[in-house]
Amino acid sequence: MLMTHNITGLLSGEEEKRARLTKRDREGPSPGPKWEKRYSQSSEPQSTNFRAPILSPNSTNSTASPGSSVDSGIDVGTTAGAASTSQLNYPDKGKWCRPKNALGKHFKHVAREDLPWDMQLFWPLQAEERSLLTKLTSAYQSVTTNTTMEDLEKMRQWGSFCMEKAIFALEYSMREYVEFARVIPEFKQLRQGDQIAVLKASALMWYHIRLASDFIPERRSWVNAFGAMSEVDLGNFLGDPHSVQEYAEFCEGLKFVVKNDTTLYTLMHTLVLFDPRDSKVEDRIMVNTLKDKYLVLLKHHLESQFSFLHADRYMAEIAQQILDLRQLGESSLIFYKHFQSQFRPLIAEVFAD
Repeated sequence: MLMTHNITGLLSGEEEKRARLTKRDREGPSPGPKWEKRYSQSSEPQSTNFRAPILSPNSTNSTASPGSSVDSGIDVGTTAGAASTSQLNYPDKGKWCRPKNALGKHFKHVAREDLPWDMQLFWPLQAEERSLLTKLTSAYQSVTTNTTMEDLEKMRQWGSFCMEKAIFALEYSMREYVEFARVIPEFKQLRQGDQIAVLKASALMWYHIRLASDFIPERRSWVNAFGAMSEVDLGNFLGDPHSVQEYAEFCEGLKFVVKNDTTLYTLMHTLVLFDPRDSKVEDRIMVNTLKDKYLVLLKHHLESQFSFLHADRYMAEIAQQILDLRQLGESSLIFYKHFQSQFRPLIAEVFAD
């Protein structure tokens, strides 16, 4: 994943060019295909301590049994550093709980056998719609699975679970978001000031959608390329288990509705990006027009999957989930700002007023 210090650098690609040059100078020519570096066996000795990696934004499948930890090389609980092992002390505990408007896990999915047989009751996706959905879904999958050994090594450098890791995970997610936005054709139509404004306004919504997609209800854990973090461990670390339980319920509810439909996650991310209400957006008409286009695309995607008879219920529930995500983003921004002294440059820019 590309490391950069500001949003403008990511949008322009200048940081990407500098990163390539720097890496080439440091490491020399690449020894082989990228997957060899990502998945080659580490030569480091394996610790026997319990490990619970940081909650962070990349999904992966896991073969571990329910309730077990995922071994990613990140030790918990016994290394130095009070911030790594003790509860965090911050004001406003309990004020970033989950919204309670969406149905979530109480949503009633339509059974496949209950779908109509008449194909005229389904929206026939047009070639342009199908092409755009394929392009964006492919880009989303590429961005959110592009975890390298370099990224994993950065997570190991702190040893135990700590706030520094949480900040790094958040920054990692922000870089994912900018890289995904750059692929959206309509995003490129916005002036740079509006690009930055909509990215900053929706960054935490992206993060919460990513975390919801990582949540595994039967394990009560967030599982991703960096490992796993259980609901209990996170609640103990934050010293606020009730809020973490409610947040886990929110993630479970969103996951129950969207399941593992990558196209739906892609469309949700795109919709939260094009929000004309932020005070720093100048061309609100343009941003709103782009949002309308993707609302129609979401509607047509649902109608092509669930028919005209059932798509409205899915559309209404996803719209409510997005409203709740906005509320959650606002409250979690207050939470993260308690730790702004630890912000890296990109996070500081995203959260700046």
